Amino acid sequence: MGQNISINCHCMENCQKGKLSLKLNNANVDDTLLSVINQTTVQLNIQNYNEPFSTVSCLLKSSRSRLICGTQFCMGYLPDKPTNLTCIKPEQLDKMVCTWKPGKKTHLNTNYILYVKSLFTEENKEFVSNSSSVIIPLDQLQKTQTFSISVHAENYLGGIHSEELHVDLNTIVIPAVPVVVQNKTMESPAFKTIIHWKRQTAINETNCEERYKETISETWHVRDWDASLRNEVNTEYNLDANTKYEFQIRCKLTHPRSLWSRWSESAVYITPEKEPAAVLDVWRKFGPVYPNGTQEVTVLIKVITNII
Repeated sequence: MGQNISINCHCMENCQKGKLSLKLNNANVDDTLLSVINQTTVQLNIQNYNEPFSTVSCLLKSSRSRLICGTQFCMGYLPDKPTNLTCIKPEQLDKMVCTWKPGKKTHLNTNYILYVKSLFTEENKEFVSNSSSVIIPLDQLQKTQTFSISVHAENYLGGIHSEELHVDLNTIVIPAVPVVVQNKTMESPAFKTIIHWKRQTAINETNCEERYKETISETWHVRDWDASLRNEVNTEYNLDANTKYEFQIRCKLTHPRSLWSRWSESAVYITPEKEPAAVLDVWRKFGPVYPNGTQEVTVLIKVITNII
């Protein structure tokens, strides 16, 4: 991409009966842009060409145009070095999922080969992909728990290798995502909201995080829970009344390099209005009686200025 290119149109026979011309991507090329090499050849020079896919046709113009030849060509980039190679094992699946960042778009068919080497038996496995991820059934790997993993990116322009990643299957397990079971608000003896949530993982050694925010806000407030956490938890919050909040939870293994599960789906909850701090003063004012028997009544309520 961004290269200077030359396109030649060469006529082999009966070339004196007309004039050579070019079409690039189905558009006629202005004759002033063509360089006449000789009676049978013209050339188009383009600087800094950036079309990833192009078609070109060579025609002989006379009383009617005649197609001499045509072709198509691609342009693109050498693959970037794959980065951020990450492998996880979802708790509920017997599969390892590896992903990476491929870098900029190459505009060419780019293939990836994931190399998995057992650090115990030194057996090598290869897994091919045309995207930035690979799913590996664990029954295709040795029983050993530790592997060296890397990814190779390659297209017509060349290839490049990522850094190696050492993976221990015991530390890349992602726990099942927790769920929020119930939300409720207690108004006595104090106004407080209780979030009841439940772990879905069968793994005991997990840490969890709980976060909440007003739905109209961008700022989350986070609370941590350690491995001593029970499977079901009631969390108390002092929240504003009559306000919409959302809550999410995630968990990970206690291993220092372990990865978090995704956040749970947001549980949205609107807190109720608070009860008045004092008895309301209410009056009613009777208005006119209408012919149909109804009467206008106005209700007056004194505003309480100090509600806690």
